[in-house]
Amino acid sequence: MTQPSASTTLTLFGQFGLHQGATTLTQFSYDKVKALLFYLLLQREPVSRAQLAALLWPEQRLDAARTNLRHALHSLRHALGECAETWLTVTRQTIACVPRRRWLGSARDRARTGADAGPDEARKVAEPLSR
Repeated sequence: MTQPSASTTLTLFGQFGLHQGATTLTQFSYDKVKALLFYLLLQREPVSRAQLAALLWPEQRLDAARTNLRHALHSLRHALGECAETWLTVTRQTIACVPRRRWLGSARDRARTGADAGPDEARKVAEPLSR
């Protein structure tokens, strides 16, 4: 994976995958890593680590959930490889996915043409991954 480009797509239905040109990334350590990536792509602003931890691990204490978030973020960075630093903006307090506008613009275009589900449908699909 390299810089996000116009040919970069995220497949949510069927086998989850991140596709860029001839390269396809389908191997994520576990479902929470997929949910983390997907949720970050839907957000307009950086998301606080505490909010992400509570969302993805609601049944755990905040300190344990934050530890799990650190592990999921590490796995996501590993899966994204060399482009992780370009794609993710990570601070001590927040996490954001940089190519967000490109993803959602593309998803909205496909939704308008009926070629794909829009962001609301995508949220419904991601909900089971956050459990």
